[in-house]
Amino acid sequence: MISLDTRLVALLACPYDRRSLVVDGPRLRCPEGHTFPIVHGVPVLLREDAAPTHHLWNTTDADIRRFAAAEQPAPAPGAVDPFVERWLVATCGRLYRRCSLPLARYPIPDLDPPEGNSRTFLDVGSNWGRWALGATRAGYEAVAVDPSLEAALAGARVARQLALPVHYVVGDVRNLPFRNDSFDVVFSYSVLQHLDKDVVRRALEQMALVMTRQGLVRVQIANVLGPKQLLNHARELIKRAWSRRAAYPFRVRPWTPRELVDTFSSCIGPATLSADGFFTLNAQPADRDLLPPFERLIVGASTQLCAISRRWPPLVQVADSIMVEARSR
Repeated sequence: MISLDTRLVALLACPYDRRSLVVDGPRLRCPEGHTFPIVHGVPVLLREDAAPTHHLWNTTDADIRRFAAAEQPAPAPGAVDPFVERWLVATCGRLYRRCSLPLARYPIPDLDPPEGNSRTFLDVGSNWGRWALGATRAGYEAVAVDPSLEAALAGARVARQLALPVHYVVGDVRNLPFRNDSFDVVFSYSVLQHLDKDVVRRALEQMALVMTRQGLVRVQIANVLGPKQLLNHARELIKRAWSRRAAYPFRVRPWTPRELVDTFSSCIGPATLSADGFFTLNAQPADRDLLPPFERLIVGASTQLCAISRRWPPLVQVADSIMVEARSR
């Protein structure tokens, strides 16, 4: 059994009552009697009274028993974990749908701002933790939290393979299982845009609790005014009208820039917007070598437009992907 790092235990809190947790054999326990399993070194801190936000990424009691009984073999040296390749498009975006497999390396993005200086970093909705891994490379002490035990275990395998000390936790963004004032940077990419807006507000309130008083929240979210998002939204409306089917629950739910500023400012503190991408929701310059030629052109064009938007801020209003930054009051 992999033991929990004492630094991680010091950050954890009961998702029911936010009380501190102690290790009790293969479980974590709070003073009120709530207990939570530890599976291969990954604490599972989910509330039984909270239904999952989506069936695709969740953890059941059967999952806990199944993964606890299964070995977690490390990927072969130089190889990419099969979970990462299997869920590449779901976790990295549609730009990656024509990538050649097997992947030559892990798609781990560069972090902006790049220098961590040993500050704490929380990756919310991390899946296998590509952003947490990037943060660790940049010098942060990173924790990755996601509702899927399978994804967290895959991330833990990748972290061991790459010798990057990322901590993985199974938890729900609506009830973040961490102590107040724990993280200097609370980050989330391509996650909140898939949730109902009332759930997003609850998530932001939770982020505000766990960030330090001098901390920063950085969240990527789709902009309804972006050309690609306008086209996608029109296609979805036509498809739903034609097929008369309900909307796919894990679809992208874009926001207007004004909605983003007002909501983040209300839930966290003063908020600002910057362009994260054009023509796509996940244009990562660090991954251009993994992409086919046409997708590389999209990333290049997006990168240039993001640079222009820093000199001409009105361009941010029509970016497809927006990064929201909010600081605590």
